[in-house]
Amino acid sequence: MDSDQGKTNIVPCGSCVLCCKGHIVVLMPEEGDRPEDYKTQTVWNPQTNRPAFALQQRTSGGACIYLAEPMGGCMIWDKRPSVCRSFDCRKFAMQYTRRQVLANGQPPETWDRGRQLRNTLPK
Repeated sequence: MDSDQGKTNIVPCGSCVLCCKGHIVVLMPEEGDRPEDYKTQTVWNPQTNRPAFALQQRTSGGACIYLAEPMGGCMIWDKRPSVCRSFDCRKFAMQYTRRQVLANGQPPETWDRGRQLRNTLPK
């Protein structure tokens, strides 16, 4: 179990790594992320309207550079960024419509998976 999440907030990922593909992972120093711990690139953060550090993305397939493929699994699990620690595809699917996800240029597969798993969210 992830030590920074309660038992009721565990996402039943299994071998799914869809959230590790196609999404830009912006680092959040205010949440404890240390950019010097990762291979980064500078991106524009639309939430703060300022430049920010993000994990570098692979050019082929858009997967996180820390995703060990083809077997899957995060190579930096113990020090993964805060956005990775807190992401829940079920809540993502409840917060946005599939149309919004597509309009923002995000891959819809993560949303689809969250929708499939939404009944596993604690009430």
